[in-house]
Amino acid sequence: MYRLTSIITSLLSSGPLYIVWLGALGFAAMKWQAHPRTAMLVVIASAASLLSAIVAMFLTWVIPTVMSATGMGYEGMGWLYGAVGFFHSIISAAAFATLVYAAFQAREEYAPAS
Repeated sequence: MYRLTSIITSLLSSGPLYIVWLGALGFAAMKWQAHPRTAMLVVIASAASLLSAIVAMFLTWVIPTVMSATGMGYEGMGWLYGAVGFFHSIISAAAFATLVYAAFQAREEYAPAS
């Protein structure tokens, strides 16, 4: 019961981010015909952010179980949490950079006539 409560609490606390990422995926799908490259970049960035957050949350729940099953000490658990956080940060930064690029890339269909 404790684990289920922990999972629900984690999902609810991150719920607004999940809603924004799912909304971005839906909005990009609606705009795919008009702006295919921008929509593709938004889909990639949003999906990467969503999957990274879900995987990081899952690993955060699994690490204590693995620690107790394998007899790993607290130092090892700290290294695992650090690695999860590091990779989640790299993926989040790359996804954000992709969104910034998508926002400011040149769109030929709206480029001013010379």
